[in-house]
Amino acid sequence: MISPWKARIHDWDEPSVINDKRCDRFLKYEYNHFGMSIPYRLFLPDPPPGKNGKIPLVLLLHGADVTGIDNELHIRAHDIGGIYAGSDFADTPVAVLAPQYRDGASWTKKGMMAALEALIYKTVSDHLRIDSERICALGYSAGGIGAMKLMKRRPNLFYRALIMCAATKGEDLDALKNTPIWLFHAEDDNIVPCRGTGTGRMYDHLGSADIYEALHEDMGDDIHFTMYEKGELSEKYRVNPHCVWVPVAKDIKALKWLIGE
Repeated sequence: MISPWKARIHDWDEPSVINDKRCDRFLKYEYNHFGMSIPYRLFLPDPPPGKNGKIPLVLLLHGADVTGIDNELHIRAHDIGGIYAGSDFADTPVAVLAPQYRDGASWTKKGMMAALEALIYKTVSDHLRIDSERICALGYSAGGIGAMKLMKRRPNLFYRALIMCAATKGEDLDALKNTPIWLFHAEDDNIVPCRGTGTGRMYDHLGSADIYEALHEDMGDDIHFTMYEKGELSEKYRVNPHCVWVPVAKDIKALKWLIGE
C-alpha cells in the first residue's frame, strides 16, 4: 500500500511482510475533537507472563508521505510503524498511539496540537495499564517537526523523544530542554536538511545538527545525535538519505532508550 507521492520515488523504502503482520495487531479508531476527525490506531500489547505493571505509551507521528483518512498507510508504509509490536519488545511491552492526518492538514497547526493533546489524555485515561509518567514521542520528517512543536507547547508532556530527519523553528528552543531527546539525521538529506539553510522553504528552521549544537551544552547526556555520513543510507541501506527511519527501525538500543529500558 503506497501513496501516489511515494510511488514516484524509486529510492524510497518498502515495508516488510512482517510489518504488515505487526500492524494487524493495532486496533482501529476515530477521534472527534470539536469537529476535527482524526483516524488513529492503537496497539495494546498483552502483558508478559507474571508481569502486570504499567507500560509506556509511544505517540507515533508520521511524515507527509502517508497522509489520508484510510487509517492504514501511516503504520504500514514503513517498518518503523509497527516496530513496537515486534518480538524485540515481548518482554518490555509498549502501547503505541498512531494518529493520521488528512491530505492538506499538518501536525503543527494549533487545532491539531490541541487535538493530539486531548487524544493522548483520553488514551491514558481509558487504559489504566498505561503509565502517565512515560508518554514518549516518536516522529519522523513532518512527524518529527510536529513532535517538537508539541514539546515546545507542553514542555512536561513527554518522558523522552526520538526524532528523525526533522527540523524546528528557532523560537522557544529552550522549551525542548525539558525532554531528553535523541536526534537522527543523514548528512546528505535533501528533503529536510540536517542543517537549516536560512533560505527557501527551510527559512528560519534548524535541522538536527543545529538543534544538537544549540542544546547539548545545557542538556548534556539528555540529548543525543546520530548523524549518518554522506552516502551511508544510499550505499548501505539502498534508500533515499531522508529515510533514516530505516536504520532506526533496526536500532533496538535506541528504541528501548525511548521507553526507558
